[in-house]
Amino acid sequence: MIRQYKLNVLATLAFVSVAAAGVAYFTRSANRGQPIRSVAVLPFANESGDPNLEYLSDGLSESLIDRLSELPGVKVIARGSSFKYKGQEVDPREAARTLGVEALLTGRVAQRGDDLQVRAELVDARTGTQIWGEQYSRRAADIQGVQEEIARVVSEKLRLRLSGTQAQHLARRATENTPAYQFYLNGLFHFRQDGVENASRALDYFNQAVVMDPDFALAWAGVARVHLAFANNSWQDPKEANAKAKAAAQTAVRLDDACPRRASSWQFLNRTSGTGRGRSVNSSARLS
Repeated sequence: MIRQYKLNVLATLAFVSVAAAGVAYFTRSANRGQPIRSVAVLPFANESGDPNLEYLSDGLSESLIDRLSELPGVKVIARGSSFKYKGQEVDPREAARTLGVEALLTGRVAQRGDDLQVRAELVDARTGTQIWGEQYSRRAADIQGVQEEIARVVSEKLRLRLSGTQAQHLARRATENTPAYQFYLNGLFHFRQDGVENASRALDYFNQAVVMDPDFALAWAGVARVHLAFANNSWQDPKEANAKAKAAAQTAVRLDDACPRRASSWQFLNRTSGTGRGRSVNSSARLS
């Protein structure tokens, strides 16, 4: 009788295990057929061995967030949330649950001399499976080309149908001037840090970017944001800093008013830059 009881218990356990495996299998299979509607870009790791190149990995990650945010029908987690994982060993499924997304885009960046190596991976967090992965070996000057290609492939893997205009917008470059773009990424990196010293360094980089390319709208937006931070944190005379912020913002929108998010940024700047009493702007402010 005891033997029969043990056999019954073993049979029950076996049935439960098979059933659980079956449920997991069919759940994964069902998820594979469902389109992904939310994604987070985790900060790409800097594997260059040089902390001075941190701006490159951060800039690539943030630029991808901005590009993917323009895709229709996809929720992209903001930088402030995804960058909390910077420098951490991440369990993709746990991070996705915390961020409330279905997919994660992760990667690594290494630059040695003029050689740029970028590894990117798109993971379906619902199943823990890799959707796509690619290794890019390019010249350092082609970082925007890498961004464009990653954004394009991700949109394809998410099975999005882009109009011709949307596809062109996704692929367009912020500037054709490589040194100007490097200055911009450096400015972006320092603006994300705290304090007046970093803000001043950011302004120097953004100013160098617009000198190299006077039609570089994002760099002008960076100039505007820094001056607004000067005003709202009382690091400079608010009236003078706000006037400079407004002038730079007007230039940015005149150069590129096609993107609604940049137009929205201008509306925010326009509301605050005339009073000197706008909300405090620090390293968490968005530049696009």
